[in-house]
Amino acid sequence: MTRFGEAGVFAKTYIPSKIGDTFTDWKKYLDDSNRKILHQRLANPMEHFSQFPELEDLIKCGKVVNTWLAELNIPAYAFSVFQGKPIDSKNNQKQ
Repeated sequence: MTRFGEAGVFAKTYIPSKIGDTFTDWKKYLDDSNRKILHQRLANPMEHFSQFPELEDLIKCGKVVNTWLAELNIPAYAFSVFQGKPIDSKNNQKQ
């Protein structure tokens, strides 16, 4: 059993810009396993924007969030010590 459907939902929710890659991989798998009818019925959202009107907004939001996260420049160790309290970025101490 494959999990391409779950990967598509995950991509839509967390990494909208990767939806196309997920569907491309899924369609390749279906093609390789001789499931041509399902392959033909599966629409890649990145190729059919008109059928997925919210996708463009999701991708824009994803870019904004990624830019924002990159600007925060949070060190990796901060995630392991975070337990519900904000971390003071100047001295890396919990407040």
